[in-house]
Amino acid sequence: MVQAIRLVLWSLMISLTAVPPAAAAEKPSFAGARVIKIPEGISDISIGEGAGRKEFKVAKVRSAFNGSFAPTTYRFLYREVIGWPGKVVWGTIPITWNPRVDPTTSVDRNFKHILLTYDDSACNVADARLLVTGKGATEELLLLYANRELAYNIFGEEPVTFSVFVFFIHKGVNHGEARYFFRFRESFKTREYYCDVGDAFEKEFGF
Repeated sequence: MVQAIRLVLWSLMISLTAVPPAAAAEKPSFAGARVIKIPEGISDISIGEGAGRKEFKVAKVRSAFNGSFAPTTYRFLYREVIGWPGKVVWGTIPITWNPRVDPTTSVDRNFKHILLTYDDSACNVADARLLVTGKGATEELLLLYANRELAYNIFGEEPVTFSVFVFFIHKGVNHGEARYFFRFRESFKTREYYCDVGDAFEKEFGF
């Protein structure tokens, strides 16, 4: 009984915190995109070559909260060399959550530093994938986040909302503000119903 109550409370928390403002759009195509696998733990990833190479870390960590019903969180870090002779630092990449803010004129401060998943053994209602699209000057790092609407219970099937965030550098940043962001681009809702968002990733995009 206690475990069931915890499950309901956690489901409500996911629904309140995980869904960004939906700007309904047609399903995008990620044909030819490179999918970056994110195992649990700390992963090193990079995109680009030569002087344009960008290096990242992704922390995928399971919370100790609530035992077997614990969520996994993602945190994205960007490697930067500052000062002289070149000190390496790792800063968090915030995820902006407001599609109405133009990054060329202002910085959206409605951001998150972590993403929650709910990778229960039966149905995961929220998860993320990292993709690299394009080549050379057109290469982009994308964050694709899936969040399933809640049914009458967590094991039901409902549409999944996919939200696309693109990595960008805000050059007009003031001292003390984050320079690197995953910026909200678009979102769309599936026509199909799913229990586990992993199945939605596979069926909708093939990864």
